[in-house]
Amino acid sequence: MRIKILYIQGAIRVGWLILMGLFVLALVLLAMPIHKSSLRPASNYCINNLRQIDGAKQTWALETKAPSNAIPTWENVKPYLGHGKEGVLPKCPQGGVYTLGSVTNTPTCSIKGHVLE
Repeated sequence: MRIKILYIQGAIRVGWLILMGLFVLALVLLAMPIHKSSLRPASNYCINNLRQIDGAKQTWALETKAPSNAIPTWENVKPYLGHGKEGVLPKCPQGGVYTLGSVTNTPTCSIKGHVLE
C-alpha cells in the first residue's frame, strides 16, 4: 500500500514537471515575434521597394510611349506606385537613396548589397 502511494506521488511530481515545462514553452512561444516579416533583413524590404519602383517606371514608359533611353523623374513614377499622385515614395529602411536611372536600367539603392537583380 505504501509503495503504491509513493508511486502515485512520484507520478504526480512528474506530471507537474511536464505541465510546468509546457507552460514555460508556451510563454517562450508567445514572447517570440508573431510575424515572420520582422525576422527578414532590411535588404529584403529595400529590394522589394526597388521592384515596385522598377514596375512603376516600366508602366510609365509603356503608357507614355517613352523611348528606352528616357529617364523618368519621381513625379513621373509616383502615380504608378499605388499611392496616387500625392502618395509617399518608398524609402530604404536603412536610409539609402534610390536612383531611378533610364527605363532600360533597374533602379538602384546607395546601400551596398541592396541590389535588384
